[in-house]
Amino acid sequence: MTSRIGKRFKSLLSFVLVLTLACVFTPITASAAPVKVDIGYSGSVKAIYYQGGPVRSASYSITSELITDRDEGYDVYSVRIKLDTPKLTKNGFLNTFADCKKKGRTSILDFTPVFINKNGGDLKGVKWKGGFDKENSSKLYKVKVKYNKKSYSFNWRDHCEYEYKVYVKNGVKGVYVGVAGLRNGQISSSTYSSWKQNQIDYVQAGFGSSKRGFIVAGKII
Repeated sequence: MTSRIGKRFKSLLSFVLVLTLACVFTPITASAAPVKVDIGYSGSVKAIYYQGGPVRSASYSITSELITDRDEGYDVYSVRIKLDTPKLTKNGFLNTFADCKKKGRTSILDFTPVFINKNGGDLKGVKWKGGFDKENSSKLYKVKVKYNKKSYSFNWRDHCEYEYKVYVKNGVKGVYVGVAGLRNGQISSSTYSSWKQNQIDYVQAGFGSSKRGFIVAGKII
């Protein structure tokens, strides 16, 4: 029962595209690929917004609380993720969008939440629901750039919050929730489609890394 949070865009005037960049990501689980998970309830998480670009860091915090035990065989936890997005320059936005266009997409990605074990792998006996908490996130503001003589206006948030209810089957241990960042810039349209259809996991899609700092997670139980 994963929560899918979509990205939407629309044309304004003469092809002025409005995109939601930061703080719109889709939670998924699992990876058999080797990754490095940094364990902690607060700190920073890394992402590379465009191929060949610098590493950017977002600040995060994760909290969890048991709200119901033994609910039809599950313990229920309230989990909150807070994310302060990186400060990108105008060139940073432009290069990110250019990378996206080259790969056949116009909707920019940066981070995704993950529900994993301590090694970044899949979980058994765990399900969740929830997603973006608009009320407790900062307001949108616009960042304008020009690409190929066309104007684009991006919606951006400095602070984002996500809230989930996580259902853990009685007796299951080693459940972690965290955030993974892009390791090599934007992903192609075909990769994005496979990821959204759960045909590939978050590492195969381009999130997380064997290097430290690209996946962070806090233990729920």
